[in-house]
Amino acid sequence: MEEVLTADRSDFAHGEETGHGDRAECISDERHVVVGLAEEARPAAVAAEQQGGPHGGLGPQTAFVLKQAPKVLIGRLIVAHVELFRRFYDACCFGPTPLAPVMRWEPLPEEGHTTLTLCSWDRQQLLSQIAGSISLVPLNILSADIYTRGDNVALDVFRVSDLRGRAVTSPRDMALVEATLRKALETEAFDLSGSLEQARKKGRPRMVADLEFPSRVSVDNHADPHFTLIEIQTPDRIGLLHDLLQCFSRSEIDIALSRISTESGAAIDTFYVTDRRTRGKISNAQRIDALQAELHRAALEPA
Repeated sequence: MEEVLTADRSDFAHGEETGHGDRAECISDERHVVVGLAEEARPAAVAAEQQGGPHGGLGPQTAFVLKQAPKVLIGRLIVAHVELFRRFYDACCFGPTPLAPVMRWEPLPEEGHTTLTLCSWDRQQLLSQIAGSISLVPLNILSADIYTRGDNVALDVFRVSDLRGRAVTSPRDMALVEATLRKALETEAFDLSGSLEQARKKGRPRMVADLEFPSRVSVDNHADPHFTLIEIQTPDRIGLLHDLLQCFSRSEIDIALSRISTESGAAIDTFYVTDRRTRGKISNAQRIDALQAELHRAALEPA
């Protein structure tokens, strides 16, 4: 691991590729690891977990939150993320499609899911196109950690399963996700809505308990000094995350960090966001009311 990190420091620590030379930090204990930059503004929920310690070369506003993970696994995941960054920068400099995302699939059959990690330049609708491409197969998005760095490089970690709750191991399914995402990102007017409707018909119908679970959307401007916190709780369904992210894109809202989880058929999603134009919190009361209403509509099953 140290060899990979050392190589990464020599390549990126001085900001030649990213335009940043800030000092990074790594914070670890028995239960949590967060890797990021002390100088960059981060959601308080992430910053509160950090305690200090040196770690170089990962770049601005990177945060990896790995909870309840053994230290050996934590080290392996950090190495995997650093190697993905290196693959991404190599593809940008020498690859035939420098704007295409770099992806890594890791099936974990014993845990009932596959981890899909993506590194890409951040752009409008990136997250909704990723979520839509996954749901199109169709696959279930069990959880996701979404991070955007200060140099507009995004690292997104999705945990996905098939409709039977098993790890995704089919090369065909993986290739379909990758091909759909590349096409969606290359074509500005590409629309997944029709294809997602077909994917929903393949998915299992909701259970009665799911239907009775109330949808709730809350907006909090006091939880963090830099970001507006939006929390959504609603019954899960195929394409839900794509539809929610489309709302943020249409409303010109940027996501700095997000944590997505699904428990017993309920989607529990947290977003730290800013206004795309002002780069500050969303403070206008009418805009907040309109956003809450749109997110609530998107949470309901499409007609």
